[in-house]
Amino acid sequence: MIINNLDELKQTLIEKNLIINNLNQTSKQTKLDKLKVQQQNLKQQTIKIHNEIKNLKKLELNNCHTNKSDNYYKNYNLERMRDGLIKTFTQDSNKYNLALTLNLNPKNYNGNFVKSSVENKLKEFWKLYCQFNLGRDASRYRKMQYVAVIEHQLSNIHIHLAISHINQNINDEFIYDEENVISILWKTVINSGTVFLDKLYDKNWFNYIFKSENFYENMLISDS
Repeated sequence: MIINNLDELKQTLIEKNLIINNLNQTSKQTKLDKLKVQQQNLKQQTIKIHNEIKNLKKLELNNCHTNKSDNYYKNYNLERMRDGLIKTFTQDSNKYNLALTLNLNPKNYNGNFVKSSVENKLKEFWKLYCQFNLGRDASRYRKMQYVAVIEHQLSNIHIHLAISHINQNINDEFIYDEENVISILWKTVINSGTVFLDKLYDKNWFNYIFKSENFYENMLISDS
C-alpha cells in the first residue's frame, strides 16, 4: 500500500487503531466471559457442599421424635396443642417455605435470657429482612410471615423459624444467596451471630422446632 499524503497516513493510522481497539475489546470480553463461567462453577461447587451439610441436618429433623424420653408425650394436652399448630402451619394457604436458624452466640448474649430482649432482636432483624425483600414501605411487610421458637435459653441460645417468603421459587442457588444476605443482616443485629437456612420441605421442620416441652412458652409469631 502506497500512502501519497499526510491525510491518507492519518486515516490509515485511525483505521489501524480501530482494528487494534476492537481486538482488545474482544479479548477483554472473552477473558471476562471465562471469569464469569469460572465464578459460576465455583458457586455451584460451593452450593453442592452446602447441600451436603444441609442433608445431614435433614436426617436430624427426620429423627427428631425417635430419641425422645418416655416423658415426652406425658402431657396429652400439650401434644394435642403441638399437633394442632403443626396442622395449621402446614396448610397450603400458609405457604411456609424457608427453614431458618439464627444463633445469638452466648459470648454476645452473656447467657442472660430475657424473652422480650430476644424478641426485640428478632423483630429488628425481621424489619431489615423485609426491607431487603419488600422495600421500605412497612405496609407491605405482612406479605412475609414467620413462626419462631427460642431454644437453649441458658446455653447455646438460638431461634428456629419457619418463614413464609414472598418468593415461591425456592431453588438451591436462592438458598445460597439468601443465606449470605441473612448472615449479613443478622450480624448487624447480633455481632458474629451465625445462621442456617434451608428449604422447608414438610412438617418435619415444625416437628423439630416444637420438640421441647416448653416450646409454647418461647414461641414467637410475626405481626399479621
